Parts: sequence; C-alpha cells; structure tokens
Amino acid sequence: MPSVLNPKHLYELLDAQFPPQRWLVEGLIPLGGITLLSGAPESYKTWVMLDTAISVAEGKPLFDKLPTTRTKVLIIDEESGGRILQERFLALRVHSTSPIYSESMQGVIFTEDYVDSLVDWCITKGIGLVVIDSLTRIHRGDENSAKDISALFAQIRKLSNAGISVIILHHNRKSIPGFGYSANDIRGSSDILASVDSAIALNTTRTGYINVAPVKNRIAIKGRPFTVRLTEDGDYRLFEYVAEGKSKDDQFTDRKDAILELIEADPGIIQSQIYQYFKQEGIDIGGERAIKNTLDELIKSGQVEAIRGDKNALRFSINSSFVVS
Repeated sequence: MPSVLNPKHLYELLDAQFPPQRWLVEGLIPLGGITLLSGAPESYKTWVMLDTAISVAEGKPLFDKLPTTRTKVLIIDEESGGRILQERFLALRVHSTSPIYSESMQGVIFTEDYVDSLVDWCITKGIGLVVIDSLTRIHRGDENSAKDISALFAQIRKLSNAGISVIILHHNRKSIPGFGYSANDIRGSSDILASVDSAIALNTTRTGYINVAPVKNRIAIKGRPFTVRLTEDGDYRLFEYVAEGKSKDDQFTDRKDAILELIEADPGIIQSQIYQYFKQEGIDIGGERAIKNTLDELIKSGQVEAIRGDKNALRFSINSSFVVS
C-alpha cells in the first residue's frame, strides 16, 4: 500500500497508452484475468474445464468455434483425482505432448507462502493459465463471509497480477434444469462474483444440451449465451457448438408463441399436457415452472382463458375477444 497519495489529473489518464484487450478464449475468458466457471451438480463443469484446457494448450478453437490464445496450462485438481482426469483427458483425445501440467488431491490451500511459490513456478515454466477445481477446496474460511473471500481472492489475484489467467470452478445452488441462469445462483458470498473479472454459468437442459451463459465481464461487453452438447463416439467425447443462445426476453417470447400455437390447435388442453407435448417432441421451452409462469402471463394479458374442468384442472383456450392494444 502506498504511503503517499499520488493522484493523477484526468488528462493524464486520457493520454495514457494501454495495450489492447486480449482474450484467452475470444469474447469469453479474458487473458490475464480471473474467470469463475460455475454450475449446479452434473452441469459438465469439469468436462468444459478440461476441454478449455486442451484447446488453450493446443491453440485450437474452443468448441471448434471460439479462437484461443495458446499457452501452457496448470490444473490444480482437488475434486476429481488423477484417475478421472486421465479417463476424461483420453475421452477428449488430448495429445500426450500437450503442455498441460496437473496435480490432484494434494490438499492445496492458498496460503500466502503457497501462492508465492506457485507464481514463481508458473513464471519459471511459462504457465499462462491456472485452473482451480474447485474454489471451496482451496481455503479454510467461510465461503459466505465477505472477509474470508476477500482475503482468498487477494492471494488468487497475485496470479493475475503476474499476467497468468485463472479459471476457478465453483458450485451453484441446485437449480431447475433448463430454467435459465442468474448471477444469484452462485453459492456463497456476493464477494465471490465481485472479485472475478468474468463469470460463466453452465446449466443443462432436459434434452441434454449445455447452456453456456456469460453472467459477468468487467473487461468488455458481456457476450450472449450459447449452447453446446457433449456427443459420444465410442470411448471418445466431443463438444459441439450448437447455437448462440437468446436473452431471457427472447426465450419468453418463443415460449409464449409456442404455447399459444399449441392451445389454438388443442383448445381445452391442461398444463401437464402442454409440458408432456413439448417434452415428447424434444422441444426445449423450459420446465414446468417456466410453462406455468408463461400461462399466468398469458391469462393476465387476456390472450388466454382458463376454465376449471374435471378434477379441478385448468383448461386453457384462446380468448377470441382479445385485442392487441
């Protein structure tokens, strides 16, 4: 901490020359920044992390879509263990000569001494990306305590200050598959999100797709969500980029239009039948809660009428007298 104030005039800031922003993964993970990769259980966090590590180490596009900056990688694994890492690396067809280092289940705690030695080792080896799996395993503090989290990230920031990119895996609160994503889903203190430069949330849909949603980026404008899937080819796995995702407003509009079309084709349909129809057709418009919320909005707006039928179930039909204002 400086002992003497040395503020600069605005014109000095405006005249300063800064290097252009560079990306470890184009538009998604900033070079030299700290990125949080979070998701609920079984959201493929480790698979996405390993595929990112391979893509960066080999200098190939992530998901065969997003350009990367090639650099050496260190994985600090306190979740999976060596056997699982080996199996998944082989499934993702990693090259044995790829510049990836790892240590598994060593009980790493990010003390000041450990992080200082880690930074020195990374600089010596030319490591440009450190992946930590997971945040909860590398400290003894309370993840709900802003004080404890702030102290932890002060250590992690040493890597970033040395020009080393960091990806940290973290757990979200358990969420509904396919039911959107939110920065509020991240487990623990709000200081976790405040301390990182970018954050990416993963969740899975009921049809097996993986939604990749940027929820924070202080380096640049936050990107749009997109969808990938992990396909199987015998013993091998491959991520495929499916499509750019849509905003929540766009998702609601699509869901509303799809439900209106179904109700018009089948007047008197009930909510469970709507859900089953889209599920059987393999159309992902969200879960039962999303459908219920959309029906409530359609009733409120006057576009749909609901009449109680057998067993007290609401039966939905189009309001023929509805006029768009």
